Amino acid sequence: MKGFFYAINRIEEQLTADVNINTVTNGRRDEIALDNKVIYPLAHIMVNTINPLEIVNTMSVTLSVIDLVFQDNSNTNDVFNSLATVVNRLIESLRRGQMHDDYFELQSVTPMTRIDDQFTHKVNGWEVTFDFAIHNDTGIE
Repeated sequence: MKGFFYAINRIEEQLTADVNINTVTNGRRDEIALDNKVIYPLAHIMVNTINPLEIVNTMSVTLSVIDLVFQDNSNTNDVFNSLATVVNRLIESLRRGQMHDDYFELQSVTPMTRIDDQFTHKVNGWEVTFDFAIHNDTGIE
């Protein structure tokens, strides 16, 4: 079935190949080991919903991308810029790139929302939610 695992694996592959990402995780957000400094820059995938329709499954996914900010905040704009580029590359791949060619049909994208955790973990980044359709090839007996 081109469903959950296929979609998550393709998104992970796309993000892992990005030069601005060191670690890709998925699942619940509270399971990320934010104190582990070697994982950054980090992309985290969370599937929000799956809607099984007749010919396609539609999925809603939230992507969070974060990186460490220096103590003096001197790299804040660099972090926001490089991680916005990561989000844009993934969305464009879904819209008109390899993922689109692999039968992902992007349906909607929310504006990127700023992640600003300066006090606890000193990370910044972006969060975006996107919906896509993928062929539902589940058979019935």
